Amino acid sequence: MKKRNRKIRSAMAAALAVSMVAAPCSSALAASTSDEITQREIDNAALAREAAGQGMVLLENENHTLPLKTKKLALFGSGAVRTIKGGFGSGDPFNGGLSGGGSWDVDLNERYNIHIYNTFKKAGYDIVNSDMLDAYADAYDAQHKIEGNSTMNCFKFPEMEISDEELADASADSDTAIYVISRNAGEGTDRTLKGTKGTYNGESYDIGDYYLTDLERENLERVAASFKKTIVVLNVGGIMDTKFYNEINGLDAMLLMGQAGQEGGNALLDVLTGAVTPSGKLADTWAENYSDYPASDTFANADGNVKKEVYNEGIYVGYRYFDTFNITPKYEFGYGLSYTDFKIETQSVTADADKVTVKVKVTNTGSTYSGKEIVQVYYSAPDSAEAEKEYQELGGFAKTDELAPGESQILTISYDTKDMAYYNEDQAAYILDKGKYYVRVGDSSRNTSVEATIEVDDTTLTEQLSNQMEVPDEFLKFYDDPEHFAGAPGGESFAEVKERTDDFLKWLVGQEEYEDKNILLVTHGVALATLLNNIKKAPLSELWAGSIHKNCAVTEVEIKDGEMQILSENQVYYEDEVPDWAR
Repeated sequence: MKKRNRKIRSAMAAALAVSMVAAPCSSALAASTSDEITQREIDNAALAREAAGQGMVLLENENHTLPLKTKKLALFGSGAVRTIKGGFGSGDPFNGGLSGGGSWDVDLNERYNIHIYNTFKKAGYDIVNSDMLDAYADAYDAQHKIEGNSTMNCFKFPEMEISDEELADASADSDTAIYVISRNAGEGTDRTLKGTKGTYNGESYDIGDYYLTDLERENLERVAASFKKTIVVLNVGGIMDTKFYNEINGLDAMLLMGQAGQEGGNALLDVLTGAVTPSGKLADTWAENYSDYPASDTFANADGNVKKEVYNEGIYVGYRYFDTFNITPKYEFGYGLSYTDFKIETQSVTADADKVTVKVKVTNTGSTYSGKEIVQVYYSAPDSAEAEKEYQELGGFAKTDELAPGESQILTISYDTKDMAYYNEDQAAYILDKGKYYVRVGDSSRNTSVEATIEVDDTTLTEQLSNQMEVPDEFLKFYDDPEHFAGAPGGESFAEVKERTDDFLKWLVGQEEYEDKNILLVTHGVALATLLNNIKKAPLSELWAGSIHKNCAVTEVEIKDGEMQILSENQVYYEDEVPDWAR
């Protein structure tokens, strides 16, 4: 951050001139002890269904493939029969694994409608490859029972393999296929590019993550070649690579379902059939290429170091980076299609020392479907010699009511004038620079037009704060400079711990009663590090050389003729990934 030497006024700017730019554009409830479904459950399920449906994002829709025009379908992909409702750990809405709620058959319970396959069957759809899906579900559930439920563990199962016979039979009975791509994630696990490996029936298989697995891509290519219409549903909780959509011939639509909770199946049914017109917008930027993300080289496992993340992006996070440096994304922040079309017209923009207010008229210009639109208002701050500025920043947004074809609605979107200020680290204050601020209105970060300029007469300090948590230089020495790390008041320095563990090793070697015996030492990380540092006869500056030892790791040391030699170091004997103690 550049130094700021300008004298700052402590009062809000006295005058802001706005010029329009002519451009189109309950009370506590006792727990129930009855199995009977209560009205409260019914109401909450309806709300969950509505929220899930409105959150789904239509990414592609060639030749108006959606909504569905048939009730005879083929379903493919593991997510079709074992749909992921939420992440594991605290992200699990039932806190009980993919089946959820403590019951293996929760999706068959009339309270919940999670899985896509069961939902469509209950709604009267003819699923032409039911036998295949039933067999996959049975195999999945049998293995899941063996594995057991764990709120902190993601149960993984091989993606379904589609035989030529199954594909031929299904495509003979239906011209429409839905392929569901699922990804699970949760606390304690970083994203990966290529995915991981799993084992089932003694055979290894790929688990996809950011990219498709080879099997998923092969399945998609074969399904798209076999059916007249192929729809991709992304049952994922985060960003993934979607270049495959344009690379595989025959894909006609793609919907981001997300991880939609207890009513996910019902909500998807609503959107795919047109009972609900999709109105969700992306809350992330989906890049064309993974390398387009500014942290692509270092994030998570990319650099082989999951212990340390350096946020080099600064203020250029998400759309701020892509818009500022004009990097074209695959799908931009705020993007989302509809089954109908909308016209957005700015009516007025007003501003004073407190608020910026934008009024827009939104009209459903389609002829068939009702729908909702989200209007987004961004602002661009003036350049400054004293601070970096992103190209634009989201100021506010609003969603219309359900608009019938030809119907209009006036939306009022406001944000605080002080929101346009930047944070000055040196002064621990928010500063509103003088100059011209451009107000942009549109339906995504890459589809806006300038509708007004706001002139701020004077540079203004809008909020004075104070630095409360400066990291002490001494603390930074823990890893970076262990030789000079002093420790907390009353505690030991690393030098003192090393001396103490060295004395212990000398004592241990001198004990005749331990000759020709195996000795197990169990200790914490710092003591272990100094023990090994002494055994290696290394300087204290190399205390953390190599890698920090994993939890429950085993190091084998041999003592021969009074000398210690490390035979193996940092070995673990468990399959599950356990975070390092130092993370």
